[in-house]
Amino acid sequence: MEQKIGLCIGRFQPFHLGHIDAIKQAKEYGVTEFLIGIWSCDKEHTAENPFTYDERKMMIDKSLKTLNIKFTIYPIPDMKKDEDRKNHIINTIPEFDIVISGNIWITNIFKGTKYPICKVKINKEIKSTSIRHLLYIGETHKLQEMLPTQVLSYLQGINAAKRIGTYFINEEIGPKISVNGIVITKDKCIVITESKHEPLGYALPGCFVNYGETTEQAIIRGMREEIGAYINIRRIVGVMSNPKRDAGGHIISIVYMADIVSGKLKAWNNTKSLKVVKLEDAKKMNLLFDHNEIVEWITSINYNDKINFSTNV
Repeated sequence: MEQKIGLCIGRFQPFHLGHIDAIKQAKEYGVTEFLIGIWSCDKEHTAENPFTYDERKMMIDKSLKTLNIKFTIYPIPDMKKDEDRKNHIINTIPEFDIVISGNIWITNIFKGTKYPICKVKINKEIKSTSIRHLLYIGETHKLQEMLPTQVLSYLQGINAAKRIGTYFINEEIGPKISVNGIVITKDKCIVITESKHEPLGYALPGCFVNYGETTEQAIIRGMREEIGAYINIRRIVGVMSNPKRDAGGHIISIVYMADIVSGKLKAWNNTKSLKVVKLEDAKKMNLLFDHNEIVEWITSINYNDKINFSTNV
């Protein structure tokens, strides 16, 4: 069998199952040996780069040795220009035959070189930012779906959650603010959207609040951009602030009830499709995040003046 050496690059903050899946795909492509470059090896002890080079090397080593994979790990320091990054890799890492990547940035760095790209398919989108958040809030069962067993045990052993929490506080990293809408149609139904990106599923329509924007402005803009509706806000329904409500990070949602006054309902932007359903039917759906809890608050569309706040932790 022809020997084919593949270069696999990543920050690996931390090393996760998506990385292992990429390596397995490359093996099927014919790669027999892996040169693994740890990007930003000189960046450590921050919220974005919490783990040292040696710690990341340990995670990779523990994971791949159980898979009978031939590999060698190399440090790659951070650099400002892609041209400098490319030249550093070519000049310091032993010769390789192919670049393994599902990342458009890595692909572009090696575009125009002699090295072909082994484009791996992202079978399940796993984000390191989400993993770091889940580590901090202690969601072990979700982490088991994202991390190799060896990595999860190692991170628990070095008390990664406490470390990440310290970085969040020291760097004054706060929650993101979003808005969601219980949007009522003329026939007294509400709008439910299907997401185009991970996490996939159905939810109340919503968006993040832009800098310099009020939450009222955000919900009006978001409903126009996501479902094509021009709305009139009735009132705030509640505030959802549980740090565990979204695996993507600590995201606070302010929920509004609003009436559609004009526009044509249609899926836009991050919305794959939408449904107009009766309130009771919405309560039977398996909605994302804590949106089932929100719709359960609503006893009718003739909503009373009580404002709800999610305080369960």
